[in-house]
Amino acid sequence: MNGAILRQARRRDMPEVYRLLKPWIEEDSQLAAHVAQTDRDASGQAPRCTLLDVDRTIRGVCVSALRSRSEARLLGLAADPEALSGQALSMLLAQEILDWAEFGLSRVAVDLPASVDPLVSECLRACGFVFEGVSSGCSLGTTSRVRMAKQFLYRSIPRDKLLDFLREFMLSLGYELRPEESGFRYRVRDEHRRPFLFSPWHRLTMSGTDIVISPPARLLLVHELETIFYPLRIIFPRERPMLLPMSRQRAEYLIDLPRQSPRQKSLFRDEVEASVRRVPLRSVTYCAPGMKRSIRKGLPILFYVNRVGAVGTARVQDWFPEDPKELHATTDEEGLSDLNEILEIAASGGEKPGKIMMVAFQWYRSLHRPVTIKEIHGMDESFNPQRNRSVSTKLFDWIVATGNRE
Repeated sequence: MNGAILRQARRRDMPEVYRLLKPWIEEDSQLAAHVAQTDRDASGQAPRCTLLDVDRTIRGVCVSALRSRSEARLLGLAADPEALSGQALSMLLAQEILDWAEFGLSRVAVDLPASVDPLVSECLRACGFVFEGVSSGCSLGTTSRVRMAKQFLYRSIPRDKLLDFLREFMLSLGYELRPEESGFRYRVRDEHRRPFLFSPWHRLTMSGTDIVISPPARLLLVHELETIFYPLRIIFPRERPMLLPMSRQRAEYLIDLPRQSPRQKSLFRDEVEASVRRVPLRSVTYCAPGMKRSIRKGLPILFYVNRVGAVGTARVQDWFPEDPKELHATTDEEGLSDLNEILEIAASGGEKPGKIMMVAFQWYRSLHRPVTIKEIHGMDESFNPQRNRSVSTKLFDWIVATGNRE
């Protein structure tokens, strides 16, 4: 199935939660007690224990707790290794990151036990957590823990200001910098180096529109930065967010539509713990092939449901061409596609005539309420969801602000 639900843990879930979190509990004897509080403490101070429930079976768990109004700790992240893929575990964590971002957190840190499945650390990196260090008892028989953290930046940066941003960020991490004509060199300051290690100079330079870091030489991609600092947006000159119109039937299968009431502002209160949210395990849709030349990883997406309005946003994760008949064969069982419509879309232009473009997306977030076409026309009379394949950044931002206004 494509659907699953996210919900908060209840007392009856504890045996399965403890089983999944066993490697974490063995390293942190207090974790089991913390998890047990999630269904008993309505003060807002108890940890948040989110479950991924597929066919009424718990397949994943994520436990976090506030440290302050701006920071939280990830206390545990696990999945049933025989029933859940790394992609689905990343989806669970991404949904938590979206909630942390809406709450306004600036940082979430985690200490990974050595015995945790490598799949967990891969999932953390895929969702923007970065390595910060290793803690060790410095004696035989003790195990080390890897510290990782996710930073949240609530701002937009023009593409031509990225070098300034990276320079500022490196300084905030305590690196030593030396300016160069097209960039700068950096290394860990003497006082921050680990024992028995030397810190060579690395270089970050601009090569045309590319950012190159070395050694070893590799491109630093824009979407990497947008993932590490999500919800950071990097704005390219003349870039236009993608517009994805669809029927209500397809939207209800694929995404979480706006609810009737605004979201709660607390992550750790009993009202939120009772909430249930449906999420797709496969976030892939299709559109006309004409956007291929202007698409990139991280490009914002605006979802528009016919006869409803703009309902949510996401970012491009990947894209690839697909044969229309193969697409219809895989989606027709759910009644989600019409072959004539797909063929018409495929014939609408692009470098690969006769193909349709599949778009994988991430960081989907529904608006608090739909923004109707009448409202959008008040801002831009030329808006036509059946003809347009993109919207201006100005209109995109206005729609998001309008749809999320209390």
